[in-house]
Amino acid sequence: MASLLVALALPALAADERACAAALDSLDAAYEAAVAVEQNADNAVFRLMPAALAAEKAADQAKLGDWPAATVRTFESIAVEARDLAATPEARTPEAARTLRGHADTGEAEIAPICGGRNRNAA
Repeated sequence: MASLLVALALPALAADERACAAALDSLDAAYEAAVAVEQNADNAVFRLMPAALAAEKAADQAKLGDWPAATVRTFESIAVEARDLAATPEARTPEAARTLRGHADTGEAEIAPICGGRNRNAA
C-alpha cells in the first residue's frame, strides 16, 4: 500500500521540483535584469528578454505543480514587467528596476515554503 502511495506521489513531486527549479532560474534572471536596468546598461534588453521567458516558464511550471494562484500571478507579473521594459527603452528607470526587483522579492518569499525553504542563493 505504501509503495502505491509513493508511486502516486512521484509525478507531483517531480512537477514541484521542476517548478521550483524554474522559479529559482526566473528569480535569478529577474534580479540580473533589474540590476542591468538600474545601471542603465546598454545590454539591459539582453537581460530582460531572458527574464521574461524564464518567468513565463516558471508560471507555466507553477500551474502544472498546482501552486497558489497568487504565486503564478507573481511570475506572470515578472514576465509582463520584463517584457514591457525590453520593448520600451525609455521606461527603464530606477523605479522600474525597483518594481521588477519587488516582484522578484515577492516571488522568492512565496516559493520558500513550497520549495522547502530553498532560495536562489541556496539553489
